[in-house]
Amino acid sequence: MVFSDPVRAIVVSGDGRLLAASPVSSSLRIICEGADRQRTCLAYDDLTRTIFQPVESDWRDGGLIEQNGEPRAFPEDMTVDFGFALRPATLGEAVRFELAGIMASWATTGFALVWWTSFWLLLRPVARFLLGRGEPRNIGMLVPLLLRTAGALLMIPITAYAWLTAPYSGLYLAFVVLVGAGAAHLMTGWRKETTA
Repeated sequence: MVFSDPVRAIVVSGDGRLLAASPVSSSLRIICEGADRQRTCLAYDDLTRTIFQPVESDWRDGGLIEQNGEPRAFPEDMTVDFGFALRPATLGEAVRFELAGIMASWATTGFALVWWTSFWLLLRPVARFLLGRGEPRNIGMLVPLLLRTAGALLMIPITAYAWLTAPYSGLYLAFVVLVGAGAAHLMTGWRKETTA
């Protein structure tokens, strides 16, 4: 698997008939609010920050796609989209959807935070050296800096591949990168205090 699977938001009747299908997306999140009968749901495309809002007046019978709880059609098999209105997400909606995604996938977010904290911990001494705040006094001190740089550079294509298989938004990336950088800064500051 090189790229993520395509996904769609769909509305299905109680007997498994397709009533609405959103455009195809690489990363889609659905949030529903309210009780069962009065529940309203929105789909959010993480990459384009677009809201797909169901429009009941545009629903139609798209054929049987589910039988006894088992799918009979998949997003890549559907050729048309209908029954959804598209609009850009407001900043508040984007933040709400992103926070819901962080809470729903807390294990993945935890791993991402550990990943980016490790990245910044590897690069921090290198950055200090490049900024002239720490200079290796001999070749033996330069080798660990080169190894740290190589380790951090190796993490970048791994991160890019992970993004291709499971894309996420720029807001999510900014969150984990910045929190990881802050955690690395706090950890190195704490380590200096304990060794002093």
